[in-house]
This record gives sequence, C-alpha cells and structure tokens, in this order.
Amino acid sequence: MQQVTSRDIVQSLIDSGLTQLDIRRETGISQASISRILTGKLADPRVSVAQALRDLHDKVKGNSSSEKA
Repeated sequence: MQQVTSRDIVQSLIDSGLTQLDIRRETGISQASISRILTGKLADPRVSVAQALRDLHDKVKGNSSSEKA
C-alpha cells in the first residue's frame, strides 16, 4: 500500500481549487512551508503540519459542495 505524502495532499488541495494562501489561511501553516512541501524541499514536515493538511483535505473532499465563493 502506497503512503499518501504531505506533498500529495497539498497538490490535491491545489487541484481542488485552493491556492497556497487559502491553505495557509485554513491551516495556519506558513505559505513558505506549503511551497517547500509542494516542491519537495520539505519532504518530512512535523506531525502537526501533516495532520493539519490531512484535516483540511478531509474537510475539502468531504464538503466540496459547500465551498466558499
């Protein structure tokens, strides 16, 4: 079974229409950290960062019909 990485989650959120700034606003993770995760420069973020990304991903994927305009 292949593990889903933080980079995969960030890319999925972006593919869902969120920007790095949207992700920052929702998670509290700095935009610079999000960019480093996305580019692979930060391949192993702290557990709290990874959890915040997973929580946002679950929220976005679970509630895609209630997105803000």
